[in-house]
Amino acid sequence: MALGVDTASALSNINWEAFYDWCGLYPVYAGRYFGSGYNWVQGEFAAAYSATRGVLNKIVPIQASQSARQQAAGSAGYSYGASDAGTTCQNIALAISAGQLSIPASGSVYVYLDVEQGTALSAGYWAGWSTTLFNYPLGAGSPFWPCIYTWYAQQSNGKCSPSILIQNALNSSCSSYPNHAALCYGLWSSEPELCSYCNFPKASPDWSVFNPFSQNTCSSNKPVPLLLYQFAEKGACNTSCGNNSFAGSQNLDLDSDNSGATGAQNYMLAIPAAPVAIHGE
Repeated sequence: MALGVDTASALSNINWEAFYDWCGLYPVYAGRYFGSGYNWVQGEFAAAYSATRGVLNKIVPIQASQSARQQAAGSAGYSYGASDAGTTCQNIALAISAGQLSIPASGSVYVYLDVEQGTALSAGYWAGWSTTLFNYPLGAGSPFWPCIYTWYAQQSNGKCSPSILIQNALNSSCSSYPNHAALCYGLWSSEPELCSYCNFPKASPDWSVFNPFSQNTCSSNKPVPLLLYQFAEKGACNTSCGNNSFAGSQNLDLDSDNSGATGAQNYMLAIPAAPVAIHGE
């Protein structure tokens, strides 16, 4: 496991020295948006790479939530999903063609659809989004794999699973849209955001709080791995703990990857090497 962050701010606007002073280390990867708002800006990835001495060298691409479009059913939902995925893919491709990012050695990239709490993701939107993203041509192949970044709800056994709204969309997408690329390749949990981590940023989050999840693909149930875990969130810590110094007062949430089991970092966009600043200079 390694420390990561996610943010709606450009990475070039983050005071990485303040984060380092608070945390004692730099993150290895950062989640950033490539569609539907909070989008990346030119130069931010190289700036973060340099400011963190090359430690932050991977980017997790996210498409921001648009609840009304994500909840649209049938052909309208499918069209929204296809259109949004196309835009997100184009924005990632632009960053790659501009030399800001590169495809990792694995040849594939997990791209996350942000689905906010309470959003009833429709099977139509998911099928349109995942199929368009999975088939998007880039170079000699189609490197993007559809994943979901969403909240988890506590179940009767005390552990957490993706919301039933997410499960319903994924499990019905195959029967509603046969012959489409509707498989979800991985999940990123934004719940629970445990306030106990606000003052202990280096603590390893407890992955045992999650139930496994499998998607019904008509022919079988396929396990969908939990790849990332947002275990501490700035807004929750400020509200619950009054900890205004969280993350060095930067607009950052904390994440962990489950690389020991899934190799999640192998499917993140890479930041090309850039001149590196020395901490403290």
